[in-house]
Amino acid sequence: MIRRGKANIAAIDSVTLALLSKHQSHTMTGLKTLGATYTAPAPPYVVRTDLPEEEVTKITDALFETFEEPTLAGHRAQLLLTGLTRARQEDYWILEAYKDHATKHGFPSLQ
Repeated sequence: MIRRGKANIAAIDSVTLALLSKHQSHTMTGLKTLGATYTAPAPPYVVRTDLPEEEVTKITDALFETFEEPTLAGHRAQLLLTGLTRARQEDYWILEAYKDHATKHGFPSLQ
């Protein structure tokens, strides 16, 4: 829409932008990035709060084992996935900062 003159600006998440740049670079012709936000962790994997800890451990271990599977390296590269970490709640501080900033500027509810 921007290249066709039907819009002047768009918000595109950084993952989509990077994937388009890598795999469909022609879609970026005539566009430029005006700015970017701070990096933030990817959305977390979540489980039910009543799931037994041993099940949480099994699920977590399976995710990490799958991520490290050598036969999937090419797929990870295509998706620009370079690592997997065990994020903690405090790793998401930037999201709280965004929420506080939005509230301060009159946007009382972010969902």
